[in-house]
Amino acid sequence: MRELKTVLGEIADRLDRNAAASAYVQLEVLLSQSRELNDRGAEATALQLMGVAARLQGRLEEARLLLEESLRLAADMADSHGEAASCGELGLIDLARGDYASARSFFERALGISAQLQDAHTTASTLHHLGVLAELQADYDRARDLYEQSLAINERLGSRLGVAITKYQIAMLAQLKGSYDEACRLYQECLAISEEMGERAGIASTKHQLGIIAQGRGDYDEARRLYGESLAIFGELGDRSGVANAKHQLGVLAQQQGDYPEARRLYQESLEIKEELGDRSGIAQSKHQLGNIAYLTGDYPEARDLYEQSLAIAQELGDRSGIAITKHQFGMLAQEQGDYPEARRLYQESLSIAEELGDRSGMAKTKHQLGMIAHEEGDYPKARRLYEESLALAEEFGIRPGIAKIKHQLGMLAEDQGDYPEARRLYQESLEIKEELGDRLGIAESKHQLGMLARQQGDYPEACRLYQESLDIEEELGHRFGIAQSKAALGNLAEEQGDIPAARALYQEALAILEALGSPYAEAARGDLERLASEEPKEKPKGKPRKKRRPPAS
Repeated sequence: MRELKTVLGEIADRLDRNAAASAYVQLEVLLSQSRELNDRGAEATALQLMGVAARLQGRLEEARLLLEESLRLAADMADSHGEAASCGELGLIDLARGDYASARSFFERALGISAQLQDAHTTASTLHHLGVLAELQADYDRARDLYEQSLAINERLGSRLGVAITKYQIAMLAQLKGSYDEACRLYQECLAISEEMGERAGIASTKHQLGIIAQGRGDYDEARRLYGESLAIFGELGDRSGVANAKHQLGVLAQQQGDYPEARRLYQESLEIKEELGDRSGIAQSKHQLGNIAYLTGDYPEARDLYEQSLAIAQELGDRSGIAITKHQFGMLAQEQGDYPEARRLYQESLSIAEELGDRSGMAKTKHQLGMIAHEEGDYPKARRLYEESLALAEEFGIRPGIAKIKHQLGMLAEDQGDYPEARRLYQESLEIKEELGDRLGIAESKHQLGMLARQQGDYPEACRLYQESLDIEEELGHRFGIAQSKAALGNLAEEQGDIPAARALYQEALAILEALGSPYAEAARGDLERLASEEPKEKPKGKPRKKRRPPAS
């Protein structure tokens, strides 16, 4: 019989999300054997690896209990290496649960031990994890500094894989801030290292992230190609978790293009894999996205049910960040149904959690949404204050996509107050950021809103030009919901100019798309057609309808 230490080492080398379930069963046997032999070192290692396997399957509470027992044993035996390893894993569990203060405590304890041991590898990985923690709290400068420290150690050690992993994380940081060119450069460097090492999982993950950037820039064909290549590699590797993630992102792409049936199919396939893997956190994410599809298609009872299932899992896992995100989405659902007091209550609960976690990005998003409620209720001073607080957070951390979004909303506020020069200035500033980011869908949205502004001021040729430019982009992207909105807006314009046949044709085209999507906004298009069919058409209000709210893409 081989030594327990040897067998445990072999399991540790191959332990990943796909092997977690089978490894856990094997580790239970080894744990029993270690206790029979009174081998406390092997017992501590078996408990630590079981904790890792449970964490990889999303069983966070079970993982925490196993790792706490492993940590006690390691501390009793003065096994500093084991103590540092268990602390690092407990930090990752608290990170997943959204308990950032506890995560920091464990990571800093692991960092202190590794420094005493002069264990450069553990120091580099712990600095990396502290960087992830800072990133989750939107402390991007701190995150970058920690990643750079980790990168320097990996470069000194000659750890090519460590270099690639850390550059990958720095690229994600650049991507979050909207620095897409820097992110692409870093991802390409990671890709080159992964290809050089034959690290196919790294190749697949990096192509996946490059796909997300392409999607963010509106290059949907390139995004689909990269996701497809990533999916194929994950499939060849038998990495079912990777397959689930790739299908999920293809679902996000389909959702963004307005192909809700395809998005639902892909989310469902991703969900089934996560259920087979026992990935509770992933299950919650998929149910949340399926809730978004129900929201988009106007099936609010189904959306509520799916959000509640997602929330229940987040609460079960102690995932406070996930709880905040789902409460935010419940707020959007209440807001869409016109229940502003309930929406405000839910946003405040989400905001409170974000503030406790130090999640500045979540704070910015929720303040923005609270601003929208004040805006819709006509409390313009309060709306402006909330938008500006949200903008200050986005600007502090250089989150350029968020800055563009908030400036757009401030433009709408100025427009509603009749300050058209200020509205145009803000829309133009938002548009310029989107153009720099290559955010083609955002560009279409800004052009559409500038068209609304021109229409309100009676400049129909300019409004028509801007609506058409917006429509051209949306047709090129295959963004069906946006196509319907632009056609409806062009129909409004034709109606106001007395071209009833053209208006009717455009409304019919918009209605056909919205009905195919199962969109609740089909009712507005039917109303447009019914108004035209009446003997005395009512005057169409100028500047309506506006771009409708949509849930986050992911």
